[in-house]
Amino acid sequence: MDLTVWKNNLKAVKSQRNYGLLLNVFLSVIIILCLLIIYKKSNQHSTVIIPVGISSPVNVTEKQVDAAYLTQWAEYIASLKLNVTPDTASKKQSKLLEHVTPQKYGAFKEHLLKEVEQVTQDEISMVFYPKDSKILDDNNTEIKVTGVLKIFIGDEVNQTLDVSYRLKFIFENGRLFLDEFKELSRV
Repeated sequence: MDLTVWKNNLKAVKSQRNYGLLLNVFLSVIIILCLLIIYKKSNQHSTVIIPVGISSPVNVTEKQVDAAYLTQWAEYIASLKLNVTPDTASKKQSKLLEHVTPQKYGAFKEHLLKEVEQVTQDEISMVFYPKDSKILDDNNTEIKVTGVLKIFIGDEVNQTLDVSYRLKFIFENGRLFLDEFKELSRV
């Protein structure tokens, strides 16, 4: 009789052990799946930025920026290049060069030095009022900025022009670098 009770108890213990083992394996698989999902999601960083003085938030991921960021950044770069006076030209040139891609730094610097020399020598001041910005590619790295450029010589307006510029950027290490700044049209 004791042998029968003992066998029944052994059978119950084995059954409990098997259910416990099965539950542990199941929970281990769930934990591994959760860790894989967390690992995969951890490689996708997204940063929401609200720049000072700008009310609309922008989104920057590891791979690209959104349209709002590109528009605001392009207008900022355009203002650095196009809003100059003889007194501010050198400072704005230096600030602009901080945002130029390393591969084009030398060419940009040479071009900007000539512009600064002309601005200071001829006492030219320029101001650019952006009116419209249009993204030209799906990767949010190329944009066309259109606006009014006023050119002053001394204190008098010499020219008022409707102009369009194409700005091309390279997105690298979470940062936009200026690769090209080209005038498209002047009216």
